[in-house]
Amino acid sequence: MTNAIISPIIASAAAVVTGGVMPARATAPAPKPLGRNNIEARFSFNEELAQIVITLRDTNSGEVVRQIPPEKVLQFAEFLLKTTGRILDARA
Repeated sequence: MTNAIISPIIASAAAVVTGGVMPARATAPAPKPLGRNNIEARFSFNEELAQIVITLRDTNSGEVVRQIPPEKVLQFAEFLLKTTGRILDARA
């Protein structure tokens, strides 16, 4: 039930980056160099949220340039899942 609320929010952010093409499941990070900027894209799968996470990393420094959805969004989604679970448990 909670995933039905959170999933569209995270999926829409990921769809912006992937041009609307959402793979069914990322099995392993696949580095892909992006142009001359020495940036690579890595796709991973967050099991707890059942969401794809895209990380753009500078290949020279290893620094994360951008993550979609951002870490704070993932943390908030995990918080919502846990909070909703507690509310439903309290009602039962």
